[in-house]
Amino acid sequence: MKEGVFEKPRELGYRLPKVVACHETKDSLQLIMPFPLKTLFLHPAWKVVLEGMSKGSFLPLEKILSLSKSPETEKIELLLDELVRKGFLEREGTPSLSEYPFVSIIVPVRNRPLDIEVCLHSLSNLVYPSGKSEILVVDDASTDHTTQVVSEFPVQLIKLNENRQAPYCRNLAAKKAKGDILAFIDSDCLADPHWLQELTPAFKDRAVGAVGGRVASFFGDSALDRYEEVKSSLIMGRRFRQSQEHDKFFYVPSCNLLVRRDLFLTLGGFREELFVGEDVDLCWRLQDAGHYLEFRPVGTIFHRHRNRLGPFCERRFDYGTSEPLLQRLHLNRGKEMFFAAGASLFWGAAVLALVLKFIPMLYLGGIIVFADTLIRWRRVRSRQLLIRFPTLLVSVL
Repeated sequence: MKEGVFEKPRELGYRLPKVVACHETKDSLQLIMPFPLKTLFLHPAWKVVLEGMSKGSFLPLEKILSLSKSPETEKIELLLDELVRKGFLEREGTPSLSEYPFVSIIVPVRNRPLDIEVCLHSLSNLVYPSGKSEILVVDDASTDHTTQVVSEFPVQLIKLNENRQAPYCRNLAAKKAKGDILAFIDSDCLADPHWLQELTPAFKDRAVGAVGGRVASFFGDSALDRYEEVKSSLIMGRRFRQSQEHDKFFYVPSCNLLVRRDLFLTLGGFREELFVGEDVDLCWRLQDAGHYLEFRPVGTIFHRHRNRLGPFCERRFDYGTSEPLLQRLHLNRGKEMFFAAGASLFWGAAVLALVLKFIPMLYLGGIIVFADTLIRWRRVRSRQLLIRFPTLLVSVL
């Protein structure tokens, strides 16, 4: 860490996206997002706040709190973040904390002297309060000069004499860590200077047990690099997300994962018999224990992925081998394929029209879309939702 260097985070603000419509009724405010089509009801007292957030620029949190006239400032911020996760608001900036938690950064490494040097250089440039962090590097029985490289940095080095794999290394470091929060990062990753500053505020919500941040590609030259930037299995999307009961497969990767230390130890840490998929397993067990898992598209780390086709495919194969193991460990998360009636009929008609070269059958597809929209329109009207028929039709299509 940079001793004594701590920049005040950029002011936190919220705004209403242009695509989200706000309609006022006699006893509520309705927010409507066209795609994916969703609606949400708010108390009329939020009218003045929404007006302030609909002017294009981000409205500072302090201004929102003053407009809401509510003494429950923490609950207001949690509600705003929930609206961000649902897509009804946009957010910029970082919440400030009156007291930042002590963070133990854990890095497992084996035979990666160049990678670990770059990784530790990035960690030495983190913007975080002085004396509020430590770095533990676990050398997994390296056979080259990795240990010598690590010893040149002000970190706690734990050296193993036998290769035990990353889950064992992380668990060992967690037991020796002093921090309230464990921050896991891999040796082939670089941390953005604001990595911890942007992710630790998630723990203001006491129900959140762990949080993951954005994983970006370090490389960007080849087609494979550009693919990794948008379709890597380490990318969890571009929106704030929090675990929900209906989203049984939500997880965040261990290369950018912060978790409460006491909870991590209670859960028994990572399963050491899993060499891939151990982060998925931990995230699922954490959710099953009644804690929230959150993803924030901030707190970035840059991953030096395998950018040659052979190693890239080998790693994808490794990920695939974890699937049956995870299914056996989590029987309540069996995967199913769901075919909606309207969509199935539509695509059936479209495929038959192409196979039989009978173009008039495409009209049947149009009738199916219109009929499906009418069925949904009746539900919308019965619930008194202010969604226009053309908006509903486009959503169905």
